[in-house]
Amino acid sequence: MKKAVFYMAMFLMLSVFLSSCTLFIGSIDKKNGFSEHLDAMENHIRDNNWEKALVEREEAFKVWQRIKPLLQLDVDHDYVNDIEDYFVMLGAYLETQNKSQALAMVYLIRETWDNLSVM
Repeated sequence: MKKAVFYMAMFLMLSVFLSSCTLFIGSIDKKNGFSEHLDAMENHIRDNNWEKALVEREEAFKVWQRIKPLLQLDVDHDYVNDIEDYFVMLGAYLETQNKSQALAMVYLIRETWDNLSVM
């Protein structure tokens, strides 16, 4: 009987862990600095510093590539794909120095990222 209870408890803990990766988004973000890169990129765009904004975009995308595998167990793939699409569009807007569209993409990435933690 004790073995059955132990195995059931382990199964439940594993199930909760695997189905709730989004609970750890805050700590993942703090550890990897994803939001910090988005903030820095936004500031560079506002200051019309396109070179630095492009560098920040690359850094943010590298961080995203490290974070993505941690989320794919729990997050709808549409959200992951959306963030990647936004990064592609953001790169084009930065290269063409389209300030309003670039800021809009940063906001979309941030909003989608923030929404992952409340799912």
